[in-house]
Amino acid sequence: MKVGDKIIAADGKSLVGKTTDDAVKLIRGQEGTTVVIDILRDGKTYRFTIVRRKIKIPVVEYKILENNIGYIKLTQFTQGCSNDVKKALDEFDKKDIKNIIFDIRNNPGGLLDEVIKTCEYFVPEGPIVTIEYNTFKDEYKSKNKNPKYRLVVLTNESSASASEIFAQAIKDRKVGVVIGTKTYGKGTVQNLVSLPETDTKKGYVAKVTVAKYKSPSGYYVEGKGVVPDIEVQDDSLSQFGPDKILSLTATKKFKNGDMDLEVLAAQQRLFYLGYLSSWTAKMDDSTVAAVKKFQKDNKLYPSGVLDITTQKKLNEKFIDFLKSKYVDKQLQRAIQYFKTGK
Repeated sequence: MKVGDKIIAADGKSLVGKTTDDAVKLIRGQEGTTVVIDILRDGKTYRFTIVRRKIKIPVVEYKILENNIGYIKLTQFTQGCSNDVKKALDEFDKKDIKNIIFDIRNNPGGLLDEVIKTCEYFVPEGPIVTIEYNTFKDEYKSKNKNPKYRLVVLTNESSASASEIFAQAIKDRKVGVVIGTKTYGKGTVQNLVSLPETDTKKGYVAKVTVAKYKSPSGYYVEGKGVVPDIEVQDDSLSQFGPDKILSLTATKKFKNGDMDLEVLAAQQRLFYLGYLSSWTAKMDDSTVAAVKKFQKDNKLYPSGVLDITTQKKLNEKFIDFLKSKYVDKQLQRAIQYFKTGK
């Protein structure tokens, strides 16, 4: 599945007009079982068979890029993510890295406390954000008297809520620049209010807006989004962009009939390398045939089994494919900014 997909059915039952709770009840289930999901994407419908599994998704990824530039990608402001960001910064400190690219593309937001803690690593002493209610306001401030990093914040249209608090604070307090495209524009706080039960309505709730965000400069992001200092569209092979290709860990082998997210990850690679026409997360006959062809082309024994060696070779060939096809224009522009200062 991809960012922007709309789930319209689960196990053949329509979700059109249903609540999120209704959808969750149909989609969740015992670990190891499967659910068939129908989604709407760009006016077309697709069907995926998904294996249910308890998954702990790491939200922080970091590495060192060329010219001693630190890179941190934060996919969501979840509980404890600020501690993970701190671990990345500690590693950068060991190498005296001061220039950091902070990637919050496709980050939908999350916990206010976590974005405040994360901001404090970068924002100098003073305001971060003000939450304005009808009759009072909460002001959040940094106590950092000596911030030591220069930032480029990467954003896109799917950066929202807490991500926008972060980006606008960095921009307003002049400790970095924002590069990418305008963010989503979600700058309000909602509470859920239970509605009285009637004969026809039971268990309904109303989502009530109770507050709005104000940035240090007095900017309200609601409906407007964070406007980047340097606008860069990333239109080069966007299907390979952040968060759209599953990881293939190459730690377990799969044979005909097996279903797993790792199988789906392998199928994605086989698809883009030209061996497969679709993906289902199942080692069906067409996948087995594709694996055999891939193995033969790469001088591996053509067993049709998705073994560890085959998966490692798949990862290797897919990386080569990406290098030849995909250029992350926004990331490249961020690197250029640190090289040239503009």
